Amino acid sequence: GPAAAAMRLAPTAPEGREQRFIAYDTQQTGMEIHLYPPSEREMARREEAGLRLGNAVGLAPDLLYAGEVAGEIGLEPGSWAIIAQRPHGETLGQRPLTDTEADGWLFLLLTLHHLRPAMASQPSSMSADLGAWWARVQPDWNACRSAYTAAPFAPLMRVLSQLHAITQVRIETNRALWDGVTRRPCHGNPAPGRLVKMDGRLTLTEWSGFGLGDPAIEVARVGALAALSGELSSQQYVHFVSSYL
Repeated sequence: GPAAAAMRLAPTAPEGREQRFIAYDTQQTGMEIHLYPPSEREMARREEAGLRLGNAVGLAPDLLYAGEVAGEIGLEPGSWAIIAQRPHGETLGQRPLTDTEADGWLFLLLTLHHLRPAMASQPSSMSADLGAWWARVQPDWNACRSAYTAAPFAPLMRVLSQLHAITQVRIETNRALWDGVTRRPCHGNPAPGRLVKMDGRLTLTEWSGFGLGDPAIEVARVGALAALSGELSSQQYVHFVSSYL
């Protein structure tokens, strides 16, 4: 109708094979539009479920529409659209977080991970557990070993080989800590770049990895990456992990 005709569309970078747009109306109210081909239906299903649950508990933007889109708009039959309200505010990635922001981020993760497992029906896009993660990264490690065989890289590869061996031993030694852990609703990748600060309140965006997963993997991954990127200081990182535990 007239309202749709007045919308302005701007394409954005996709996460996978989907198409992404930001739509603005005459009042500059924004919407996120994700158009998934039939082959990416699982990702669309995760995003829809994550937005529905996240919004119900105050963690995610409003889901405005989720459903199959007709072929007459130039998409394959069976394509799926997800339309969500675009939070107006500051994205917290790529800069140091304040202590208050780090605590707010932690609160969002604790809230999500304490929800009942029955509130999510599909697996997260994360590795199911540390064993699955370890198996998944071995091809990358083997490719690294093959690519850096020249003599100047020998000291680096010795250190990396030691770290590889240490990690493998720790995974096997501590298997009882994570083997059979109860899966909980997880965002999939709740990094600071997916946090939007809006009117003093934090919101998580990008729910296409949502589903049941091991919350320890989720927290460990985003916490460590945030510390490496400088989004968390070393003191904040220790506080982040210890407070979560």
